[in-house]
Amino acid sequence: MIPRHRPPFGIGTVLSHLLSANVSVPEVESRFAESTGMADAVWFPSARSGIYSVLKATTDSSTRIVAPAYTCAVVHEALVRTGLQIQLIDTDRNSFLMDTMTLMAAQSGKFATVLCEIYGHTYDLHRIASPAGPKPQVRIVDMAMTVPNRALFQRLEDGDVGVLSFGIGKSMYAGWGGMCFTNNRNLGEELRKMRDSFLVMGGPTFFLKQATETVLRTLAHQRAVYGLMRKIKQTKPGKKQGRGPKPAGFPARWAGVKNVSAEWFAPSIYLDRRLALYNLNRVEQYCQRRIAQAARYQKNFEGSALVTSPRLSVHALSHFTIRVNPAIRQGVRERLWKKSIDVGTLFPFPSYLPANDFPNTKNVTSEILNLPLDPGLTFDEIDRISEHVLEAVGSFETKHEPVLLESSHD
Repeated sequence: MIPRHRPPFGIGTVLSHLLSANVSVPEVESRFAESTGMADAVWFPSARSGIYSVLKATTDSSTRIVAPAYTCAVVHEALVRTGLQIQLIDTDRNSFLMDTMTLMAAQSGKFATVLCEIYGHTYDLHRIASPAGPKPQVRIVDMAMTVPNRALFQRLEDGDVGVLSFGIGKSMYAGWGGMCFTNNRNLGEELRKMRDSFLVMGGPTFFLKQATETVLRTLAHQRAVYGLMRKIKQTKPGKKQGRGPKPAGFPARWAGVKNVSAEWFAPSIYLDRRLALYNLNRVEQYCQRRIAQAARYQKNFEGSALVTSPRLSVHALSHFTIRVNPAIRQGVRERLWKKSIDVGTLFPFPSYLPANDFPNTKNVTSEILNLPLDPGLTFDEIDRISEHVLEAVGSFETKHEPVLLESSHD
């Protein structure tokens, strides 16, 4: 079974780093800052806690946050917990990013901007800045899903803060954590103090729990056991599990800073930090491999009228994400599953948003299929995945077989 995503290392790497010497948070921060060319890097329990902390450190109660409707729900959670006014922007109909004209029009008054670079597709940061208009109090560039090579950070301008994730499913998965990057050393120190103020202490039991989770996650994504683990979790990809209608509006549990998950306050363990440095030492290799894999997919789907491929990116992607007719998407997923290929559907349309206000986001969330990308994937496997995708889509389109109109997301 080819997983929808995999850690960039195997179980042997995890076990060997369990036996390695400790490495401190300041050392990891220094190494990442040096590698990316940024003045400072600050480790956080997660990208979401980093986004929240940056906004709290740089804004006041009159600030309006401009952010995408199409992103991971934990980003929206981080924004809501700040207590600030939020203006969400619809997706561009031809990409995975915010509509540029709407985004630029929203840059007025006192505001902060959060740019989520979905799947690693990037914004033209210089182009979307308004030279004659007001500047944001802060511009957060959420690069959580990509590989942090130096070229990504050279795009950042004064007042920008980059964010990276080490969480599950990300290109830089390292067990636990996230990181914020800034060229403002004073802001870096303030963020570090904020982080330290809400971190909890982690003893031997916490270390054992976190290390065990990383070992099991890595093991579960090995191809020999992945299919079995997924079948235990769910009988079919995307099968619904009793989800009922939800009330409109942001979830009440996101109010304030209570009822937060461990990703908001849990400290890292030395295994996380060791794996983060392992990945950092292989950034260029990861980038080149993922870019080449995306180009291979692009070539395989070239000319297809049934599959919409994204524009090629000069940066590494977390997935190669195509768009298909929403009426057949679930059926295509199930056919690929039978061919031992697991594909994802990140991200769902947020149940707390009115669909009529974000029609492009609604469309893209019903059409996407995230095809696997990872450094261990071969071109032969990419060719096989592409062939089966085209066969499955073509079969449904020509036979008009009945399929579910709505598929769930995970």
